[in-house]
Amino acid sequence: MLRFVLFTTLAALVLAELEPQPRYLEDSVEERVVGGEVAKPNSWPWQISLQFKSGSNFHHTCRGTLIKRGWVMTAAHCVDSSVSSSGCNAYRKPTVFTRASAYISWMNGSDGDPADTEEVKQTQDMLRFVLFTTLAALVLAELEPQPRYLEDSVEERVVGGEVAKPNSWPWQISLQYQSGSNFHHTCGGTLIRRGWVMTAAHCVDRTRTWRVVLGDHNINSNEGREQYMSVSRVYLHPQWNPSSVAGGYDIALLRLSSEATLNSNVQLGELPPSGQVLPHNNPCYITGWGRTQTGGQLSASLKQAYLPVVDHKTCTSSGWWGSTVKSSMVCAGGGSESGCQGDSGGPLNCSVGGRWVVHGVTSFVSSSGCNAYRRPTVFTRASAYISWMNGIMG
Repeated sequence: MLRFVLFTTLAALVLAELEPQPRYLEDSVEERVVGGEVAKPNSWPWQISLQFKSGSNFHHTCRGTLIKRGWVMTAAHCVDSSVSSSGCNAYRKPTVFTRASAYISWMNGSDGDPADTEEVKQTQDMLRFVLFTTLAALVLAELEPQPRYLEDSVEERVVGGEVAKPNSWPWQISLQYQSGSNFHHTCGGTLIRRGWVMTAAHCVDRTRTWRVVLGDHNINSNEGREQYMSVSRVYLHPQWNPSSVAGGYDIALLRLSSEATLNSNVQLGELPPSGQVLPHNNPCYITGWGRTQTGGQLSASLKQAYLPVVDHKTCTSSGWWGSTVKSSMVCAGGGSESGCQGDSGGPLNCSVGGRWVVHGVTSFVSSSGCNAYRRPTVFTRASAYISWMNGIMG
């Protein structure tokens, strides 16, 4: 697998740009070293400034290296008159250097001195080290994808799927925070008891004034079915670490200030038995508010997307999420549909024995995109926290 990843990565880099257009770095004062920092004075004492005369003044044009007391090495184009034409730090267009070790014999022939074989060996060893560490970094980057939370953005939420039938997921809630005199949707959640909501810890791990909206379908309008509840207390899992996206324990309970009135629009979500793990491809739906596709038209109506379960063995394998996903999580999707921002904390509704059971709390997706290939949406597995929740709710 590592060889496959390595060779396909290198092939992709080659095929992506077979004919990049180079340009020399000479003369421009607009673009020289990009990024980096000012060096300590004379910390690179072999660096020289090559300057040309114009009138009575000299002007810097190129750099070079003092390699013998009477000799400087520089680029031919500096004294004869490559970086990508699209910019000094263009994506996948690294700066290109003449490899000094390829010209040791020529340089020694120019100054009449014998080759310093130890220096040549050191240079070759250094180049090998750079090559192998670069390739290793490419492989490790693929093996350890970086997750990100789904919270807050109104640009992207449920990707793919369709608008749900109004109140067809009657345990779905909208978690909102107060800003000024208004409340704004930020996450989803599940009504699991008349006075309790289950959501993601990362949605509520800061101090804000929260409210929960039950029975909602269009979050931009009041349709007469909604119940508005303030939150009297937030219970974060005690092992939740806000600095670790993939550390687990991304679950919280919200105690409502009053109990919900259950009706056809507001119902309790059913939780699974403690420890239950669903099989590969078990049918599930993610629900939330937002766009039907990345960059598409924003909709305020509740959406649903079909996300079958990806079993733990597959989800943690090389080329998928790897060790990022823990046993207390559940994966679903990984194709053209997924969760995205705005769906954090919302339910993963799974069909089990002819009933809809909330098996997951939406947690994170890949940093490379909401519906990245082989990066299923990752959920906190509700069945791993049944004892903790019962202990809090009584």
